[in-house]
Amino acid sequence: MIRAKKAAGVALLGIFHDEEVREAVSDRILDVSRFSPRKVAA
Repeated sequence: MIRAKKAAGVALLGIFHDEEVREAVSDRILDVSRFSPRKVAA
């Protein structure tokens, strides 16, 4: 289903814990493990 939507030009945002699936369907990967609410809060 994800591949069909991508082929149709639909923008998708997903959170994948399965590395194999993530690599199979993603165009870009953003590693959010470095983000921290404490760093953002002023």
